[in-house]
Amino acid sequence: MKKSLILCAALLACAFGFQSCDKVDNPTGTGPTEAVIDNGMDLAEVATKFVDAKGVVTLPAGVELVLNEPVEFVRPITIVGDEKEPATIVFNSEDAGFIINGGLTLKNIKFDCNASKAPFIQLSKNPAVNASKVNAWDTDYYFYLIADPIEVINCYVDGVNSFFLTDNKIENNGVWFPTTILVDNSIVRLSTPANSSSNAYFYLNNGGGFAKEMTVKNSTFYNTTDFGFRYFVRYGGFGIDQAKEAFGWDKTTLSYENSTFYNVCQNDGQWGNYNGLAGKTTSFWTMTNCIFWNCSTSGSVPRRFLHGKDYSKTPENKTFLNNTYMKKDGTFQDPQNYDTTGTNIEEDPQFADPSKGDFTIKGSKQAELGTGDPRWVTTINQ
Repeated sequence: MKKSLILCAALLACAFGFQSCDKVDNPTGTGPTEAVIDNGMDLAEVATKFVDAKGVVTLPAGVELVLNEPVEFVRPITIVGDEKEPATIVFNSEDAGFIINGGLTLKNIKFDCNASKAPFIQLSKNPAVNASKVNAWDTDYYFYLIADPIEVINCYVDGVNSFFLTDNKIENNGVWFPTTILVDNSIVRLSTPANSSSNAYFYLNNGGGFAKEMTVKNSTFYNTTDFGFRYFVRYGGFGIDQAKEAFGWDKTTLSYENSTFYNVCQNDGQWGNYNGLAGKTTSFWTMTNCIFWNCSTSGSVPRRFLHGKDYSKTPENKTFLNNTYMKKDGTFQDPQNYDTTGTNIEEDPQFADPSKGDFTIKGSKQAELGTGDPRWVTTINQ
């Protein structure tokens, strides 16, 4: 039996059947049999032994763990490290990664994913939650809801060779619908091994679903290879009508705020694809204070972000402000009729050393306005 299945059973027993499992090393624990989280332990074992009754695993400051196999969680879980001394988790196999059936929060952790060829996070192909049946196009579909957020907060995710987040193809017309996807105050280094005309870093097209709300803020995504996926986000063909019937959803949001994107979707990239949501008055789009360098090279970033819908009749559906759309050759993309604010910045942000993952900006309009990932902003007088 795989560790992932064992973990599921143990996690259920520990977190949801009893008050506690083995005691974590803390002031309330007593006795010589008290368990501690040591360097070198497998995260699957740690999550099994140290999850509390609320589904939270608290990692000691600076601990170094490994993940030797894919780990699957059947219930929502939070794994949190120390803010000042983040934990480190090294993926040690080609298939190492997270498989989830519910919410997942990863916070204050450094991930080394270089050895893995699997998605960083994937939604299970065998859902452990109940489905809502929806008839669409004369076919019955089974919609699976992830009610709790999928969050990556204050993390460094290094060497993602596959999807950052993806669904799975589910038998009998199953479809995943995450409520919330959030990346906040994080750095993600993509090391995409080959171009792809259909893949996306956030991919929910295996079943045709989408997220109710997705936000990337105060974060950096950068690619260090010559290859890229065509899309940053790709949703499926279902729309708000089907989601409203299943879950009561009445709108969707997709937001990029104060973030830096470097060399992402750089080969015939189209950034966004969401056939079921594009152009709808129930879809709301926000792109503010971001820097895009060599991104979405087939058409401008704002055009592809809006899926070619300019929302001229419903301008309240789109919000743009102070974005940079810079090409590799030092020129700038024309935002056309998509970002019509006139606030787009046509000035080189002067990144300090992108080859080493240093996107500090100084002495530019972006620095003056504080755009891009805030961690890279310095004042002009420094």
